[in-house]
Amino acid sequence: MAKTIRSQQQFLLALFSEYGKDTDLDDSAENRKMQTNLTNLRIVYNTALGELSKNRSRTELLLPVIFSLEQLGYLIEASVQKKRPSLSDQELAQLMLAFEVMAKSAEQQRAFSQKPIPELKDFKKLQKEIHDLQYGLTVSMNANAT
Repeated sequence: MAKTIRSQQQFLLALFSEYGKDTDLDDSAENRKMQTNLTNLRIVYNTALGELSKNRSRTELLLPVIFSLEQLGYLIEASVQKKRPSLSDQELAQLMLAFEVMAKSAEQQRAFSQKPIPELKDFKKLQKEIHDLQYGLTVSMNANAT
């Protein structure tokens, strides 16, 4: 899960930074890596659900997070075709921090405090999905802690 979150983080950095302005992001390394990580995550999740385990209910708690990661991947990829603003260094740093905190939370399976997400003008669905991902991770990590 952490690898998937970090690959989405890298794709978002390319999308909303000056770097992405002159780059073909449809066929970029960031896009391929994100798609590969999303596919692998879904396979691992489905395999874990299929196993007979006392932790099945804990695994099921991750479904909203998996769904949100898939939705976010779709929205990120769809954003490549749109005219995108370049975020300021401060806004990019804020966005990168939010993703890194989520990735660390997934790695360590620990709850975290949600971080503010900068406004992504004309990308409200994308911004909302990032909030939904933070919320889903918070809920699942808090539930796993009990």
